[in-house]
Amino acid sequence: MAPRSLLTAHARAIEPFAQVRRDAAILEAAAYGECHLHVSTLAGEVLALGAFHRPLAPCGGAVWRRTTGGRALSCGDGFVVVTLGLPHRSYLVADDRWTLRPEQVMNRCVRGLLAWLRARGVDALYPGLDMLTWQRRALVHLSFAESEQGPTLFQAVVATTRTFADTARLADRLDPEGRVPITLIADAACARLADAGPSTGGRSTAALDLAALAAAIGDAYAGTFALEAAELDPEVAERMTADPHPPADATAAPDPADPAPTAIATGLLGQVGAAAEVVAGRVASFSLTGDFVAPARAIARLRERVVGGPATPDAVTAAVDSVLDGQRGYLLGLSPAALRDLVVRAVAA
Repeated sequence: MAPRSLLTAHARAIEPFAQVRRDAAILEAAAYGECHLHVSTLAGEVLALGAFHRPLAPCGGAVWRRTTGGRALSCGDGFVVVTLGLPHRSYLVADDRWTLRPEQVMNRCVRGLLAWLRARGVDALYPGLDMLTWQRRALVHLSFAESEQGPTLFQAVVATTRTFADTARLADRLDPEGRVPITLIADAACARLADAGPSTGGRSTAALDLAALAAAIGDAYAGTFALEAAELDPEVAERMTADPHPPADATAAPDPADPAPTAIATGLLGQVGAAAEVVAGRVASFSLTGDFVAPARAIARLRERVVGGPATPDAVTAAVDSVLDGQRGYLLGLSPAALRDLVVRAVAA
């Protein structure tokens, strides 16, 4: 493939809603064939929810609902968010969108980040799933989102001077009702860049040179994937994020009125819950929430297929199989068999 451009930008101490706007703008640009890399920090202490977690009521703290799926985790001051927008999920390695299967996307997208870390003396590894580790300790959380037409957002939350062990404390304060499942990560199982390499030392996030950081990470991706990195004009970046219009199928937060899950399964990324209401032998309502990665439109389509149909194991299993083919429609975090069983149990309950 001929070299293609990677446009880099950065923003410091932004609010969660501003990060959402930037993610939307990056997806919109990806729909026009552009490739963007954005490095940012969020102000204060922030609980970052996955795209498919149940909404939280305002509780005196900052909550960021990511465009990407996966588990809830601590974010904000002490973390750096690296966002990569691609025209399609295989863009880094091939022209054909379908070259990579969904389960291969993070493995490829993380390689530029690994190159940047290793160039700075951090011997990080990607063992799979949603965490990049240093000395077998969680250092970077990974996830992605893909719209139906192809634009893909890969996102990494890098622990710089704080760790993901803060997640449980933040969740206790911001989610006292326990609406969002939390995967407890012990402090001993977490790492931060301040410990892992000399390039960050003990500096706070506020002291990081984000322009230099964005350039360095952009150069690492450029060297790994034959891209040509260049800084996006800051004025252009500001205009991009003023009024973004993300693909309508890229985000789909669960309805606040959805009931608590009536069936729960523990998957590779955490808990996945399903809730259903049955009236006169048919499914009247259905929702799927929790720690997983999936196209938002596929989850919406699954609800459409289940609701109104017979509340029988065969019918709901057929609905799951008709939507989630493992390529256009998929759910990472539960095996197909475990997902079928979860939906059947929710309807039976």
